[in-house]
Amino acid sequence: MSFDRSQLAEMGYEDVLLLDPIGLDKAIVGISSDDRAVYDYDKLVEAFCEVDNMTEEEAVEWIDYNVLRSLPYYPNSPVIMNNLNEIM
Repeated sequence: MSFDRSQLAEMGYEDVLLLDPIGLDKAIVGISSDDRAVYDYDKLVEAFCEVDNMTEEEAVEWIDYNVLRSLPYYPNSPVIMNNLNEIM
């Protein structure tokens, strides 16, 4: 299950830092205990493929280089999780 911005706002999480563009919302799978958005890595790859017409390889490269490397610079940045069920 994924969540979009309006659903998060209805649940009281309107101030949670989210990734742009809005099309990436389909990769949101929850909120952490410290009120940070949690994204599923594989769903994020799929979302970038759909939103920006990237290949899977391009999306992985973009996420790894541009998204993951930038997160430490933002307070309350989103969490990107790897689903262990997908790895095994």
